[in-house]
Amino acid sequence: MNTPRHSTQYAPPRGLYAEIAEHIRAATGDPFEARHVHPGQGGCINESLVLEDGERRVFIKLNRAERLSMFEA
Repeated sequence: MNTPRHSTQYAPPRGLYAEIAEHIRAATGDPFEARHVHPGQGGCINESLVLEDGERRVFIKLNRAERLSMFEA
């Protein structure tokens, strides 16, 4: 497994990318491994990342747990 690369000052906890990839696999039913991680563009409230597995690109928004209501539909 390749270690994800990211080019942002934000450094999520190690293992977070694997946990996100696991949720992507569960939600889509397709294999996904975060091989490349890049900072997302736009927004000032949430941290955003783009995870890529070589075939697909997924946009991710991150924030603290107490901000969960912002993400609920």
